[in-house]
Amino acid sequence: MMGKKIMYSLIAVLLLIVVALVFFYRTIHSAEWADRAAAIQTVTASTYMRTIDKVENFVGEDSYRIVFGKDGEGKPAIAWVHEGEVHMEYEAAGVTESWVREQVMEQQENNDILRVMPGVLNEAYVWEVLYKRKEDGIVLVDYDKCIGCKYCAWACPYGARELDEERQVMTKCTLCVDRVYDEHLPKEDRKPACVKACPTGARLFGDVKDPDSEVSKAIRERGGYPLMPEWETQPANQYLPRRKTEKVGGST
Repeated sequence: MMGKKIMYSLIAVLLLIVVALVFFYRTIHSAEWADRAAAIQTVTASTYMRTIDKVENFVGEDSYRIVFGKDGEGKPAIAWVHEGEVHMEYEAAGVTESWVREQVMEQQENNDILRVMPGVLNEAYVWEVLYKRKEDGIVLVDYDKCIGCKYCAWACPYGARELDEERQVMTKCTLCVDRVYDEHLPKEDRKPACVKACPTGARLFGDVKDPDSEVSKAIRERGGYPLMPEWETQPANQYLPRRKTEKVGGST
């Protein structure tokens, strides 16, 4: 008899856990679902798009809902939705996501393509391609998948992630990746803004895998160390011990 009571109690607890998890999941996603539904309604009411295939999220200077679909004749189209305003374009002949991906892979065959999707750059509607260079390992947030649940902020031992309240996505330092790989900039300027702006040169940026780089030499010669090595996260960031300077009169 006692065994049955324990079994029923365990079943009741499991059911409560399942209900709580479902409620938590729905609560987290409710705003996301509502925003997507509003974007779809705006597109179908304002354009010729009648069939919706998928809705993605683009976050740049502003946040856009990217709606993929077809018009009444089955022609593929893409719509950018921002604050109730819509811009729709038909897919140009051959210019599709797969075509853009193929073109990028021909030029970046050694890199991992993270995302290919329509975006906005300098007020122009463009295709955005995000990729991860295997040799540098820069970590970026995928804003298309981020729902702002803050789990990554809770898990990060360095406090490196924050919620963008306006866009409801998590943000982190990108190492100014757009500057680092901007071939229009002189090589000496392809550094994060904080490195360029620091008046005392307290920040260094470079390839830690290159033993002859400035950062590798500084880490090696001055005893650089990572924060919280006990977490075994193997961060690329290294910190240098404070320098001891001598003042006039010999005091330190």
